[in-house]
Parts: sequence; structure tokens; C-alpha cells
Amino acid sequence: MMPGLTAQGRKWRRARQAMEIALRENITPTEAKHELRRRRRDSRKARQQDRIDNPAFGQDVSAVDQCGTRFDDFNAPWMLRD
Repeated sequence: MMPGLTAQGRKWRRARQAMEIALRENITPTEAKHELRRRRRDSRKARQQDRIDNPAFGQDVSAVDQCGTRFDDFNAPWMLRD
């Protein structure tokens, strides 16, 4: 794969999405580009807020309480040496 192809593809996909928004909402392509940026920014901020509100967002935490390690039973005097 040649370098830069991913970035070039991303650029053309965003241009196509902006043009589709422009045609659908009857606005100029420049306004559509700004609208597309605003939507991506809002989506990113919403995901960040979800992570802040719920630290375990998207993770399975049901097995955390069933952890097999009991630190009260941990006996390793060799670790206490200086």
C-alpha cells in the first residue's frame, strides 16, 4: 500500500459526506463542511462525557467482585526485606 492513501481516502469520503449534506439540507458545500465538523466534534464530546459520567463505559465489570486474589492471605516476608 502506498503511503498517504488512507489520508487521501478519508479526505474524499469527508468531501462526499459534506456534498451529501449540502444537497440534502440545501446549503453551500462550505457550510456543509462546517456542519460535518460540528457533528463530529459533538459526537466526540458526547463520547468523552459518557466516559466521564460512567468510568466503566463499554467494559464488563461483572467479574471484578469475583477476583481470586485475596491480599489478606498474601504472605511474602521476603518482599519486606530492605
